[in-house]
Amino acid sequence: TTTTTTTTSTSTITTAKLRATNTTTASTFFNVDRARHQRRAVVVYVSQVKVQVYVAELRWLYESWRVITHESSTASIDLVVFCHPAAVDAAREAAPLAVFVPYEPPSSDFLVRYPVAASVQILASNDSTFLENDYDAILRSDTDCFLAPGLLKFYPPPSTVVVSHGAYNIDVRTAHRVVAAARRLHKRHMGHYNLGSSWYGPPIDLRAIATETIRITEWLYYNGDWRNVGNQLLASSADSRSRVDAGYNH
Repeated sequence: TTTTTTTTSTSTITTAKLRATNTTTASTFFNVDRARHQRRAVVVYVSQVKVQVYVAELRWLYESWRVITHESSTASIDLVVFCHPAAVDAAREAAPLAVFVPYEPPSSDFLVRYPVAASVQILASNDSTFLENDYDAILRSDTDCFLAPGLLKFYPPPSTVVVSHGAYNIDVRTAHRVVAAARRLHKRHMGHYNLGSSWYGPPIDLRAIATETIRITEWLYYNGDWRNVGNQLLASSADSRSRVDAGYNH
């Protein structure tokens, strides 16, 4: 288990990347009393861009949600879908039992140019404040995923946000640029890379993280040539991965 800590205006958030080991498993965080009383939700966003793709993904996510929730008599998890108004009808057909929240992202230059950020923007918006009142924990993720039964017994420890592990960067130079950007923003980089897009924890903490994520992402978009980084690789993916591993170890 590796952890990082950052202070926000709402609380001190511990971000943990949990690996399944003999001593740290999902069952470690299972508590019967919490299973009966804790209110939880999976939160995703469906965009009007490539709506057919998003709806197809949502259909499979929905089926996996139905399977795991049908198997449990003690733990319940809602599926909350923030959805662009233009995609609501198709999304409702794909996930009829989900909770739908019509949401149209702000028409800012940043979100118009980088629309994928809307999947995080939903938590930073005022339209998501109800999550803090209605749920004790939420899992913010994307539509292209499946929910496994282990989620029913997996609860984030108090005041903790659990994050997945992604595979977004294969070039150590990008990692160095992230550290440099953190320095320019007067942030302390904690030495962790490739954090995934699935966040699991208290809604108030996830909303604080989303707000800061949007702010930093917008800064990065306008203050660095990040869009061309992928075209600057000088070696194969395997060689790049070796450089990344060596750079991280160093």
